[in-house]
Amino acid sequence: MAVSYQEIGRRIAGYRNELGLSQEVVAKRMGISRAVLSKIENGQKAINAMELQAACAALGLSLNDLVEERAQSLAVALMGSAKTESAKQAIASVDRLAEEYLWQLKIAEGKSPC
Repeated sequence: MAVSYQEIGRRIAGYRNELGLSQEVVAKRMGISRAVLSKIENGQKAINAMELQAACAALGLSLNDLVEERAQSLAVALMGSAKTESAKQAIASVDRLAEEYLWQLKIAEGKSPC
């Protein structure tokens, strides 16, 4: 199943927020207006190939970071409903612990994750 343009927009917003960058800064790096970036991030506008390439460059990402299908963790799914910064931090901590547990489990099963 292909990744939707809405999901790509959510990923751009997520990476932008992780980097602590404003829409204004990223839009300027991409050569588009802040309003256009907002529409992309909110799934109101499909991103075109040039914008996709510019988003990767602006955020220091590979194309796969934005378009590759991947399983979404429950913690990431819940992040959007977190109302406070401390709640977001708690969810992120649980997500990191779960990822570490799964990593260790693969190693214990003899399945090197590398």
